Amino acid sequence: SVSAIKRSDIKKYMNDHYIASNTIVCVAGNIDEKKNN
Repeated sequence: SVSAIKRSDIKKYMNDHYIASNTIVCVAGNIDEKKNN
């Protein structure tokens, strides 16, 4: 259950999964590629 989750569990999950190699950046909208360089 949620009450059984410890801070150390969350820190380990974050350190294991929130890393640059797992990151995807998505941009949507009216983007002018030349203007934003």
